[in-house]
Amino acid sequence: MSEPKAKKIVDTVIKQRNDGSKYEKSSHSAPPVTACIVSKKESDEDDGTSRQLILADIIKALNDEEINMIGICGPGGVGKTRMEKKVIAKVKGENLFDVVVFISVSQQFKLEELQDLIAKQLGLTFDEQDKNIKAVRLNTRLKKEYKILIILDDVWKELNLEEIGIPLGDDHKGCKIMLSSRSSEVCLSMVQSVENIFTIESLNDEESWDLFKRNAGDKVNDPAFNQIAQEISKECGGLPLGIITVAKALKQKEKKRWEIALKQLKSVLPINITGLGEVYKSLKLSYDYLENDEARKLYLHCCLFPEDYSIPLETLARRGMSLGMFAHINSLEDARDTVESLVDMLKNCFLLQKGEDDCSVIMHDALRDLAIYITSREQHIFGINHNLKVNQWPRDIHHEEVTCISVWSETTVKHPKTLNCPILEFLEIKAGGISYLHDDIFLSTKALKTIEVSGMQFSLMPSSIGLLTNLRMLGLFRCEMEDISSIGKLVNLEILSIRKSIFSVFPAELGKLEKLRLLDLYKCRFIETIEPGVLSSFLELEELDIRGCKAVEWEVENKVEQNKVENVSLAELQVMTSLTTLRIDISDRVIPKDVSLSGGLTGFFICIASYDNNRIPFESYDPECSKKVWCSSNAEHVVDWISNIVVDAEEVMLRESVTSHVIDLLAKKNFQHVKFLDVSFCKELLYLAKMSDYPSKAPSQYTNCFANLERLSIRNCEEIVYLLSMPLVSTTLPLLESLEIDTCKKLEQVFLLEEDNLSGGHGISQMDKVKFPRLETIKLRNLGALKGFCNGTHNIELPSLSSLRITNLPNIRGFFSSHNNQSANMHFLFREKHVEKLTFKHCKEMEQVFVVKDNEVDGADQSRIPDIQFPSLRQLTLHDLQALTNFCKGVNNIEFPSLRMIFDLNNINGFVIWRAIQWHEFHISHNAFFS
Repeated sequence: MSEPKAKKIVDTVIKQRNDGSKYEKSSHSAPPVTACIVSKKESDEDDGTSRQLILADIIKALNDEEINMIGICGPGGVGKTRMEKKVIAKVKGENLFDVVVFISVSQQFKLEELQDLIAKQLGLTFDEQDKNIKAVRLNTRLKKEYKILIILDDVWKELNLEEIGIPLGDDHKGCKIMLSSRSSEVCLSMVQSVENIFTIESLNDEESWDLFKRNAGDKVNDPAFNQIAQEISKECGGLPLGIITVAKALKQKEKKRWEIALKQLKSVLPINITGLGEVYKSLKLSYDYLENDEARKLYLHCCLFPEDYSIPLETLARRGMSLGMFAHINSLEDARDTVESLVDMLKNCFLLQKGEDDCSVIMHDALRDLAIYITSREQHIFGINHNLKVNQWPRDIHHEEVTCISVWSETTVKHPKTLNCPILEFLEIKAGGISYLHDDIFLSTKALKTIEVSGMQFSLMPSSIGLLTNLRMLGLFRCEMEDISSIGKLVNLEILSIRKSIFSVFPAELGKLEKLRLLDLYKCRFIETIEPGVLSSFLELEELDIRGCKAVEWEVENKVEQNKVENVSLAELQVMTSLTTLRIDISDRVIPKDVSLSGGLTGFFICIASYDNNRIPFESYDPECSKKVWCSSNAEHVVDWISNIVVDAEEVMLRESVTSHVIDLLAKKNFQHVKFLDVSFCKELLYLAKMSDYPSKAPSQYTNCFANLERLSIRNCEEIVYLLSMPLVSTTLPLLESLEIDTCKKLEQVFLLEEDNLSGGHGISQMDKVKFPRLETIKLRNLGALKGFCNGTHNIELPSLSSLRITNLPNIRGFFSSHNNQSANMHFLFREKHVEKLTFKHCKEMEQVFVVKDNEVDGADQSRIPDIQFPSLRQLTLHDLQALTNFCKGVNNIEFPSLRMIFDLNNINGFVIWRAIQWHEFHISHNAFFS
């Protein structure tokens, strides 16, 4: 690039920066990863020439500046969502958009929920409930993204994008919409241009056969199978979902099964189930070929959840156990293992798919329709209504043959006086407003095994609940209750979950529930009393969750010894020999000094706050926590008490801990598998570990205590001067992926090379490389005394580094060094090809970012001066770097082929920094120049 051209670019950048400074300052969270999960195998798989042509046309349309909305239409199961995932993979691979938002709309969408879903993917939080205010804020937020693609999947009726808050056309040229629908009318009403609507039709025979072969395995090449395989492929109707499910179902089956399958496909009448059409036959076949009856039951049960609902595996495990779906189950953990196995089986057959996280699943809407159809014609008759908008109970869902009822309402519901359902086993009622149950509602439902109700109000529980002697699970969510003592009549109850509900006393009558395995009182903030002796009655209890019950006054040890108790004490837990999971947040003053639990806890969230401040963290209410310890206590016996009751803690958070050397904690037997360590406000902490504190032949629990650590966060530790001594670093952080250090004012080095090592005494030498093979993210912030990553001139090797964020390090002069160079404080050897984000702010001594050895530059042949390329770098932030003169002194060319964002070009000599950079297509973010 010529210098005049480079200077012109810099002048433009500076002008835009100055213009931007006139606007009001604003901030928002970085948008999280899109909720749509696209596997490499799925995005790369070829569905045939016709699909490839459509994909190419869609990408071409998205590149057209005059087109701001496109539509994809076709019948259910034809592959619309599959095409959207291929588009996502394509635009991400080519960096066409800065942000991609994927939203599944479904039939029963609500505008406010749609706004919330879009905002969540953008990192935006609404405090307001008014949809108009949300629309304005969402519109403002979307305009901050230079190029954004919003994908609206499965749209059933015309949407008013302006009402949602989505800008279009001249309002924001960089915002594009892609929607999919089973209705061409919906597509046309929104896109308003038939040229921009792409209709996906069934695959032709050749494409169907290719897709079938890839999913059915090598048997299709066997002459004995080839002909019948081609016939089955044709019978699938050219619908990818049907082809894949049938092929997977037959993959490991003998020829006789293939022949039966073909006969069934030809004989079963096509049933028109909300657009399923021809695909019904092939999907039904996948269900029929499930050899595990438990998998069939679980698949059918999933249709009791609404469309596109992310179904928690925990809910399936609890319901499955209480309904007796699974054989040979002896514990809740057994039920979870069974559900995990069955879900894997159903996902492999494409009857279920991964949900919004690893702990949930989603049922494709066509497959949900199929399940509802099956339950209406087989022995499992379900009554389902998830779209109840009036306050009358639906008349068509309860009768003498129904086994499961699920009713979700947006408003208060007037429930029937009695349910005449003698074989009903499952009842779920979810009300949008406070509702009431009649006293006799359970008179004719004595077969009930599971009840879940939400949004109910009781002065007393319905008296007829005492007749439900077969009830094994009761779930009460967001309910208001004055007296729950009648629950004590449910003597066969195994799971009692009362979540986010209002009541004041957990009464003595509930002590009769001797078969209880799980008690969940999560976030029942208004419980004041758990009557003494009740918890100790639950001798078979396996899991106890009492997080968020802040009003409970746990009895202290001395009152227990004097038998003056008026409330629950931790001593009651001592008799629970079956207890494996405990989730609790309490004050350290109630921790007994000489009382422990029998056996070790394999699932836990132990949160102990100092009595002096009683600060319980927000994260303690994380419902998915499994093996987490949060401690802010200064009492010495507390850590010992925790370490004696837990097994293999994975997450440890220390606040104001008495532990001056963290290694003393991690060296304990049950802390050898910690994956996430977060230490903050520990005023006495000088370092995490120092090799010289231990003999040369230290026990393995000391040398290996960081071996499983993946994330390390140190914040607000006033006295800490370094984290680890180098001999430990070189051997004990092989799995570390993320390092964050914030506001540690005395920290001088991240890692210390002790004097014995510098003089060649033992350990590693200055010329050796210290390698962090998996470290991807480094964040260093507000470290006023920091002089370097490691004292001496060590080479720190970071082969996986993708993101580096440096903020307010006033003593740092330079960071990266491909060779030894005394002008840089940090000497990182990294692979430029992995780096995606670089951020440098408020480093007043920083002269250049990338440092090379001076004698390789001075007087060197220009043709031999190295080039540097950052092929994956997408975002570069440079802000308030007053001494910065070069990005990399002496380098001939620096190439950023993927650069799309440059932020905060303040207080830097732009021409000197940028004159060596080879510019590629990129854009400047609209908010890049706000101070």
